[in-house]
Formats: sequence, structure tokens, C-alpha cells
Amino acid sequence: MLDKIRSLGLRPKMAAQILLVAVLALFVSVLYIGYQARASARQQAEEAAVEVARHWATVIQADMQVAMDTARTLAQALEGLKNKGMPPRHIINGMLKTILEENPHFVAVWTCWEPNALDDRDKDYKNAVGHDSTGRFIPYWNRLEGVANVQPLQKYDVEARGNYYLTPLKTSKEVISDPLPFEINGEEQLKTVLAVPIKFKGNAVGVVGIDIPLKSFEPVVKQVRFYEEGYGFMIANNGVFTAHPTRWSNVGKHMTYFDFLPESIQAVKKGIETTELKLSKTTGEVAFYAFAPIRIGYSETPWSLATNIPLRIIYARAAKLTQQALIIGGMGILFLAGVVWFGVGRITRPILGMANTIRQVARERDMTLDVPVTSRDEIGMMGREFNNMMKALRDSFAMVEDAAKGVNNQSSEVARRAEANKSRAEQEENQMTTILTTVTQMGETAGQVQQTSAGQADTATGSYQRMTELIATMKQMDEATGEQIQEASIATERVAAMGETAGKVTNTAQQQSEQVLQVTKSMRTIAQSVEEMTRAAERAVEQGRLVLEAAEEGRATVDATVSGMSAIKTSSEQIGEIISVITEIAEQTNLLALNAAIEAARAGVHGRGFAVVADEVGKLAQRSSEAAKEIKQLIKDSTNKVEEGTRLTDRSQSALHKIAQGGEINMRAIEEIGRATSLLSDNTAEVNQLIEDLNKLAQEIVGMAGQQGQRREAAQKALTALVEKANAISEQVDKTIKQANVVGDEMRGIVQRSEQVKKMTEIQAGRSQRLREITNESAEQAKRTALNAGQVMGITLEMQRLSANLTRQVAQFKTRRGEMAGNKNFEGTSEKAGLTE
Repeated sequence: MLDKIRSLGLRPKMAAQILLVAVLALFVSVLYIGYQARASARQQAEEAAVEVARHWATVIQADMQVAMDTARTLAQALEGLKNKGMPPRHIINGMLKTILEENPHFVAVWTCWEPNALDDRDKDYKNAVGHDSTGRFIPYWNRLEGVANVQPLQKYDVEARGNYYLTPLKTSKEVISDPLPFEINGEEQLKTVLAVPIKFKGNAVGVVGIDIPLKSFEPVVKQVRFYEEGYGFMIANNGVFTAHPTRWSNVGKHMTYFDFLPESIQAVKKGIETTELKLSKTTGEVAFYAFAPIRIGYSETPWSLATNIPLRIIYARAAKLTQQALIIGGMGILFLAGVVWFGVGRITRPILGMANTIRQVARERDMTLDVPVTSRDEIGMMGREFNNMMKALRDSFAMVEDAAKGVNNQSSEVARRAEANKSRAEQEENQMTTILTTVTQMGETAGQVQQTSAGQADTATGSYQRMTELIATMKQMDEATGEQIQEASIATERVAAMGETAGKVTNTAQQQSEQVLQVTKSMRTIAQSVEEMTRAAERAVEQGRLVLEAAEEGRATVDATVSGMSAIKTSSEQIGEIISVITEIAEQTNLLALNAAIEAARAGVHGRGFAVVADEVGKLAQRSSEAAKEIKQLIKDSTNKVEEGTRLTDRSQSALHKIAQGGEINMRAIEEIGRATSLLSDNTAEVNQLIEDLNKLAQEIVGMAGQQGQRREAAQKALTALVEKANAISEQVDKTIKQANVVGDEMRGIVQRSEQVKKMTEIQAGRSQRLREITNESAEQAKRTALNAGQVMGITLEMQRLSANLTRQVAQFKTRRGEMAGNKNFEGTSEKAGLTE
């Protein structure tokens, strides 16, 4: 269907469009007329319903006012009689009977007085005609049995049932009662009571009432007719139907039974005009209702007259008017169709000629053709503008060709730089991997330095403790040697006087022998301590060597990391420069593609093919620019990470230099300790030999002491030698103590430096961990940079392919110069694009 419509000529299309507009205008006009007609008809009908309700409410009000005026006149007459004295009851009965007989639509006329209020003779009339057992004056004149008759009023003093009497008596106001049931001639009917109070000296002493059957309003209600099917009905103040023209069964039913709105029920109760639109239960159609109040006398309980008109009747006239408008409009459309067909034919003939020329341009791609122009109207203007457009297209094709060549050249440059960028990104990724390995090794080296430093500190601490114990032992030995020298001096003096005190010499020699044994034990202990200290010094030397080697290795690792970071920074800066150039080229390419797209748009349908290509080139340039910006951001982040890593590496390098310096100092100190311990060991051995000689001399002295006469001289010589040996031991011990103090000081320095090295290695370990994290992040960014560089490369290759396609598109059109556009440069451009791909 759509294909058939599209294949139609310009003339039927224009005619169809014009007629379609005319039909739509007619349709809208008819709708508007119909809507306005319906609205106007509804407004008129509603106003008519309200007017009819008001009119017949006035008519019914006049009829009911006659009864109210009669009751009021009778009440005033009775008031006059009462004011003159005691009116006779038979005269009042006569008046009531006369009024009833003269008004055939009254069903009853009555009066009711309060006890003894009429003549103070109620006791004389108990159970008299028209009286009950109270004797009160309550005659009820009625024609319930067809003729005038009097009966005593019933249930006048009972609440609710007697409100027709009690209400006006209490309020001293006129009252029209709600519908009340009664029986007349054996038939159940409804009535209303119009009651007026009788006043004496300002107080109500009785009531005059007239009963009117509701059926008396039926003839009046049946006269309410308008709009063919509109009718009216009466409603009492309490919302009960009191008269209906078609269905008397509705009488006595409340408005709620017929689904009237509560607002309408309240309006009836208050005597206010109102309207309502609802579904009628009586007719089954949606109808409009209008309510007008009926006010009787001075009563405060007005009734209402309601009118009903179906919407179907209201809108029937509007529908007829709409139908007439539609028929007239259809005839006008037919006349317009003939005029339009003739006029459109004259307009489309030159347009068809122009279309044939354009078709020839499109098929042969000959841009040299022009449209013949014979008129000066809009069609002629269109032909001239078409010729101008063809000239502009020829110029635009030349510009598009130049733009395509520029895009091709720019994309080649972008491809070359993108390839270089990709290579540098991959190189940076490899460098980051190498640095990550180096940083990991640096962390391991820091851990080894930390462990070795801890071992060296523990060894130095043990050596220092042993050295302290050695010094204490040496001091004790020095004191013992002093005592030995003193004892030897005493022994020498006693040997000189051996004749007198040989026994003392023996005791002294014995004591000297015991002290020598004690010194021997001390020296054995010292020898053991010196041996342990020597072994500890050897272990400290080994630990110091390991610390120094680990520190040197860590320093070499950090130096390599610093070099790698510098290389990455330099590479990142170079990649950043390449990305800046790529971004600039992408922006220029995007500008060229935009110019090509503008010229293609000016070419219209003929430039649609390369307009699409130019648009794709622009999109690729935009994507290339966005990728380059993303790479630039990654490089910026990577540079920041490298700078932070460089700072951490510089600090690590400084710390490792300090650690290496501390290791060298410790090594020198440990070597000094080794030499001191060797010297201490030699001194200890010499002291041990002196003590052994001293021990032998002491034993000889003991043996000699018992031979007073024969060996006194030899003993004296031995003691002299003993004193000399003891002095030599004391001197050696003093030297040993000094050397031990020097060794202890060196050990204390090693302990302190070892603790410093340990703290620095802990700090270095933390820096290595942070540097490892930074290196990991930089490696990930390097991977993303390489990936984005690959994407830029792919976009650039696609851009080259599209630019070559754009050049081929331009080359297909013939220009006025008699040659195909772009033939001279097409082959070179195509080959260049192929080589780039």
C-alpha cells in the first residue's frame, strides 16, 4: 500500500494533500459545530428546565397558598372571637363545615385547642360530638366517607404522629407537614397538613389546620411538559416524592431511592435552586434535573418542584444540525476537488521537467547539466536556484576532494605516530616489568640485611656481656695477684728470720699455694671466656661481611631502579609529546571531515554517499582524539607514580648508603675486636704460663719451709722469684683489663650501630613495599596505555580506509571541465591508502 502511494505522481499527491487538508478542515469544523451545537442545546435545555421548574413551582405555590391563606384567615377569625369573650363552639363548627363544603379539594378542616383554652368548659363536653373524653375542643371536619362529617381529632398529643399540631403550637409558626398516610373511601392515600397557630395574648392556645390530599396535585404536575418528553414532579421538604405525572408508585419514596446526590437532597430541604445530571431510574436514560423551591405562607419547610429532560432529547437537535453541516461541507469538497486537480496540473508541469533533468544528473553523474528556466514565479526561481546549486556543488566537490586528500595525509601521519607511541608504550611496559622484578629483589635484599643485622646485633650483645664478665674476672685476678705479692713479701721476710718463726713461714707458704691455685682457676675461666669471645668475634666478622654484601647488593638494586625510573620518565615524556601531536592531528582531521560533511550536505542527494564517509571519518577522528586524551591521562598518572617511586627510590638509595657505611664501620670495628681478642688470647696464655711457674715456686717454698737450716737461702731466692713472677702477672693482667675495656667499648658501638642498621632496614622494607605497589600500578597503566595505543592504531587505519573511499566517491562525478573529478590523483591516493592499511 505504501509503495503504491509512493509511486504516485506529483499531481495526484498534491491534489490529495490539498483535499486531505480540506477534509480535515471540514471534519474539524463539523466537530466544532457539533460540539458548539451540543453545548448550546444543553445550555438552552438546562435553562428551559430551570424556567419550567420555576414557573410551575409558582403555580403550585399559588394553589397551596389558597389553603394556607384560608387556614390563616380562620385562625385570625377565631382569635377575634376569643378576644371578644367565650365564642360558642357550635358557631366555630359551622364555620369549619362551611369552609370544607366550599373547597372540594380540601379533605378536612379542623381546629384543636389547649385544655380549657377556648371557653373553660371542657368538662361539659366530655365525649360530646366532635370531642373526646377530655372535653377539649378538637373538631375534625372531613369528607373521608364522601360527605362532610365531624370527628374528634386523633393522636394530636402524641410525639411525631401529632407534629402537625404540636409543631405550630410550640413554635407559634405556620407549618406545612411532611406527607402523612390516611384512608379515604377505603383507599390508602397521602396528605399534607397546612397548620396555623391561634394566639391569645401573645401565646398559642390552639391550631387551625387544613388537610390536602397529595393526589390533588397530580393534574397540575401532568401539565408540566416541555421538549417533547420533559416532565415535572413534586418533592416534600423531607425529600419524599409527593406527585408524579407518569408513575404514581413513585409517590412516597425518598430521593435516595432514586440515587440523587446528597447535595440535591440538602438543597431541597433548604429551599435552594439546584441542578443535577444522573441516570433516571424511571426512564433508564441519563437526564438533566432542575429543582425550584415552593414556599407556602410563612412556613420554614418549603417543598420543591423538579423537572426532568433526557440528554437524548437535548442532543437530538444538535445532531441534526451537525448532519446538515456535514452534507453541505461534502458538496463543497467535491467542487474543490475539481478546481484543485486543474490548478495542480498547471503547477506540476514545469516541476516534472525539472525532475527529468535531475534524474539524468543522478543516473549519469553529470554535474554539467542545467535546468531550463522559462518563468519568473517560484517554479522559475527554484530552477535558477537549482542551477546555482549545481555550480556550488561542482565547487564543493573540489573542496571535498581536497579535504579527502588532507584526511588521508593526516591519517597517515597519525598512523605513523600511533605506531611509534605503541612501540614506546610496549617498551615502557617491559621496563616496568623489569623494575617490578628489581624492586621485589630489593625488598628481599632489605629483608636479608634486616635478618643479618639482627644476628650481628645479637652476637655483639653476647660478646659484650662476656667481655664484661671477663673484665670482672680479671679484676678479681688482679686483686688475688696483689695479695699473692704481699704474701710473698711476708714470706721472704719470714725466711730471713726462719730461725725464729719457721712455723709461720710454713703457714704463709701454704696460704700462698692456695692463692696460686685460686688464681689458676680464675685464669682457666678467663681462658674459656677469651676462647668464646674469639669465636663470637669470628661470627661477628662473618655477620658483618654478610651485612656489607647485602647492603652493597641493595644499593646496586636501587641504582638499577633509579636508572629504570629515569628511563620510564623520559619515555613517558616522549609518549606525551607523541600523544599531543596525535591529538592535534585528530582535531585537524575532524575539522577536515566536518568541512567535507558540510560540502556533502550542500551537494544534497548526490553527496549522500561521501557525506556518510565524511561523517564516519569525523567520528573516527573524534574517537582517536578521545583515546589520545585517555592515553595522555594514563601517562600523566604513570608519570606521577614514577615521580613518587623515584622519590622513594632516592630515599631508599640514601638509606642503603647509610647501611653500607654502617656495615663498613662495623667491619672495621669487628676486625679491631678480632685483633684485640687475639692479643688478649696471647696475654692470657702468657699469664697462664706465669701462674703455672708461680704455682711450682709456691710448692717449692712449702717444701723448703720445713728445712730451716739447710735450705733457707734457697727458699729466699725462690720467694724473690715468686714476687717477680707475681708482679709480671699483675702487669699482664692490667694490660688484659685495658684491652678488654677497649674490646667492650667496640662491642657496645657495634650493638648501637647494629640497632640503627636494623631500624633503617625496617624503614627500607616499608619503602620497598610501597615502591612495589606503585610499580604494580604503573605496570597496569602501561598495559592500558599500550592497549589504547593499539586502539588508536586501529582507528587510524580505519580512517585511512574511509578517506580513500571518500576520494573514490568524489571521483565518480563528472565536472564541467569534461573530466572525472579526482582522476589525476585517485590512483596515487588509493595506493597510498592501501599501503597504509
